[in-house]
Amino acid sequence: MKRKIIGILICTLLIMTALQTLGTINKNVIPNDPYFDKQWHLDNNGQTGGTPDCDIDAPEAWEIETGDPNIVIAIIDSGVDYTHPDLIDNLWINEDEIPDNGIDDDENGYIDDYHGYNFYGNNNSIKDYWGHGTLNAGIAGASTNNNIGVAGVAFNCKLMIVKVFDQVHQLDLLAMLNGFRYAVDNGAKVLSASFGTYKEYIPDDDFQQLEDLADYVYSKGCVVAAAAGNSNTDTPLYPAGFGNVIAVGGTDGNDSRMEYSSTYASNYGDWVDVAAPGYFIYSTAPTYYHTYLDEYGQLNYSQRIGTSFAAPQVAGLAALLLSRDPSLSPDEVKTLICENVDPYYSEYYIGTGRINAYKALEALINQTNNPPEKPSPPSGEINCKTGEEYTYYASTTDPEGDDISYLFDWGNGMTSFIMGPYESGVECNASAIWFEKGDYEVKVQAIDEFGAESEWSDSLLVSMPKIKVKNTPFLTFLDNHPHLFPLIRQILGL
Repeated sequence: MKRKIIGILICTLLIMTALQTLGTINKNVIPNDPYFDKQWHLDNNGQTGGTPDCDIDAPEAWEIETGDPNIVIAIIDSGVDYTHPDLIDNLWINEDEIPDNGIDDDENGYIDDYHGYNFYGNNNSIKDYWGHGTLNAGIAGASTNNNIGVAGVAFNCKLMIVKVFDQVHQLDLLAMLNGFRYAVDNGAKVLSASFGTYKEYIPDDDFQQLEDLADYVYSKGCVVAAAAGNSNTDTPLYPAGFGNVIAVGGTDGNDSRMEYSSTYASNYGDWVDVAAPGYFIYSTAPTYYHTYLDEYGQLNYSQRIGTSFAAPQVAGLAALLLSRDPSLSPDEVKTLICENVDPYYSEYYIGTGRINAYKALEALINQTNNPPEKPSPPSGEINCKTGEEYTYYASTTDPEGDDISYLFDWGNGMTSFIMGPYESGVECNASAIWFEKGDYEVKVQAIDEFGAESEWSDSLLVSMPKIKVKNTPFLTFLDNHPHLFPLIRQILGL
């Protein structure tokens, strides 16, 4: 009996040690998208000649959060190929608008704005003839783990198409003002803006309108991630240069400042907030002719250089943070992104560091994660026999809906760790055997996927009234002839 108990103890300790070890290993979500390996900015293992881990740690971040469809990212750009197979499932839909009926069904001032609107042409033609907007859309939120193409940073969020320029990258102030307001007023929580202008090129009145617009977006609780520009200058580019906007510089695959030539390199200066990969970023491209084909573009998928393609990564990260906690303010999102970074290597200042999606989400969890609710007392048999196995049940809920594991304490110095994932509210069970008579207080604790522990439940009192004895023919005979007991006691001198 002692050997059996010792064996059970050793096995239990080994199992618990293994499970605890597994719990400390950071699990990565590697999607099945066939071109994922080309996306070094998400997961850099040196596959494109860069330095391993000079990336935004997307697979690690996706273990925590992949995005909430209720969080909408507005791609304020040259339009988007809304027929692209890697984007179509993630497009925002204006549920109050009937497409292509020529009527402003929702009375928001825009006819047939089913996936967004074209403020450059003042119509609902949101097709992308340049390629710039489609690349940005895929970076921020391409459908992921769908066996097609590429992965997006916030791949369960929705993409709103807001077209403010066409093939020629020329800032149209009115289109930009109307586009930003439309995005905010129609439910976008994150705005990705990969364009801008320098203050010297616009009249003071227009610049003031631009600044007022940034303040309006901020007042509505929306986050704007904007490209810092590629002119190798410390002169602020706007809207990135406004304090209420996240200005995004660019890095390469070695975590150096993105630099293609002496005239085409990431802008820099103390007005830049943070950096993200911007060197040969691979993403979705239009499935039809577009301007990028005249350079080194391709149909369906392509790669480009510039802070334009760093900004949507920051937008995607902002969307992941808001998916985890929709109550975050723009300032809180900006702080989480800018304070949880990896270092870059440059004599030029391009922000606090290169973004790390996993670190930002982990920091948010450390700030806001709540433990599971206190479980109810375990349910199961309370009048038991020693040597027999009994099963007990427990469940609880988690405030954030996190997956749960359970720890059962059997009241005899033994515990059982039942590793999840159990969904919030789903019942778990565990079994135990007691070998000695007595009363035992059985209780249970819940632990969420981020290590937050609930209070211990109230105890269930389990009693062992007798030792189980293996049945034999002799004992069966005595049970059937109880009058022989006094005779046997006399013979044995008892």
